[in-house]
Amino acid sequence: MRRFIPAAVLGAALAFIPSVATAMVNGSPDYSHPEAGALYFSDTPDGPRQFACSGALIDHTAFLTAAHCFADYYRANGRLPYAWATFDQKPTETSTFYGGTIAIDPAFVPKLTSRQNVYANDTNDIAVVHLATDPGLAPASLPSANELGAVTRDQTFDVIGYGSTVTFGDGAHAYPPTGERQAALLGLASVTPGWVHEDQNWSAGWGGACGGDSGGPNYLRGTHVIVSTTITGDMVCRATNVALRLDTPSARGFLATQVGYPLP
Repeated sequence: MRRFIPAAVLGAALAFIPSVATAMVNGSPDYSHPEAGALYFSDTPDGPRQFACSGALIDHTAFLTAAHCFADYYRANGRLPYAWATFDQKPTETSTFYGGTIAIDPAFVPKLTSRQNVYANDTNDIAVVHLATDPGLAPASLPSANELGAVTRDQTFDVIGYGSTVTFGDGAHAYPPTGERQAALLGLASVTPGWVHEDQNWSAGWGGACGGDSGGPNYLRGTHVIVSTTITGDMVCRATNVALRLDTPSARGFLATQVGYPLP
């Protein structure tokens, strides 16, 4: 799995491609988080859909993802795409896709036109797609205020996404798609005011995120509490996952306007 690689490049590579033999990055197929889904774009309501990012339900029709997932499309087209979510473990052309309207944190909106890599330091990199139809799945839970401020050094995370793995050979690396929802176990490296840095060092036995996993949920291990969302990390997907905290005043301020219940 992993985060930000330009959507126009990665999306074309991942749309409806069968899974490869290897898992994302030391990951495995995920069947334990049915509320985690894949985000697709289309140019028109009935046009072909292209994979973009990952995400998860945080209310019955509210699909959480990353705001930067929409930036490349917006720059190229001057508007937002039509957005779709599917919750199939391995999406195909016959999967059920739920269309919806896009809500982006207003503080991030001006950066939709920026060509700078703002994602690693933008704590407003949050978006929610409001689905027109309820998929009928139990949504994940959001964290309480400053929940990550109390975690201990041995905290681990279940990181979920539909993105790529990474392979090495002949002095280069490639990002073959997995084409399915996968999970990896990551350790805790550090917590900063806006971010959680997660250890995905292969040599230590951790897995991790890769291209196409942006917006994907990062759960406290063994729970359905999403404490952060994948945003960025090292380009070869083998050291660190940088995830946006959802327990901060900034994140909670936006999320409180997007769900139909009081935040914990």
